[in-house]
Amino acid sequence: MHEAFDPSADSASRKGDIVKDKINALDWWHVIEFPDGTVASGKCDYREEKHRRRFQLPDDLSGKIVLDLGTFDGYWAIEAKKRGASVLAADRWNPMLETARLALGAYKIDYLCLGDLNYPLSDKFESLFGGFDIVLFYGILYHLKNPYQGFENAARLLKSSGQVLVESAVNQGKMKAARRFSDAPPLLW
Repeated sequence: MHEAFDPSADSASRKGDIVKDKINALDWWHVIEFPDGTVASGKCDYREEKHRRRFQLPDDLSGKIVLDLGTFDGYWAIEAKKRGASVLAADRWNPMLETARLALGAYKIDYLCLGDLNYPLSDKFESLFGGFDIVLFYGILYHLKNPYQGFENAARLLKSSGQVLVESAVNQGKMKAARRFSDAPPLLW
């Protein structure tokens, strides 16, 4: 007995193949697992437990509102959503990388171009001020000429009981003393 032809199934399959081809054609920074099981192979794979501990993102974010500042390709925004949070992803690039549009769209996470964190946030973002339980400030600090303004911007976005989670890098090639502490946990603010 032959199965009946279902044109919608064939169309969905072709659409899925097109999306997979697009994912495979792009240059990813993070390894990102898509809802359909497709994996974008990036340079950084933070799926292992040791990385989860390093970034100290809580396992349960149910009921939390999270802002991922400097989302880049959306990895941490997606992680927060998987852990139960309502998430907004933001970066300074208005024509955001195609990787972020694809990854964030797959998880139905909104993206906002927030602007340059070296300067005070525009009043047009006033509706966001005081609205977040957690602001992720991962991989941003070493890009800022004015890190104090960056922290002030992050703080303006928090609820009074909120917290900013910070991760940054140290150039260990030029700082011999830093090598002794390479296994130490990162400083979180």
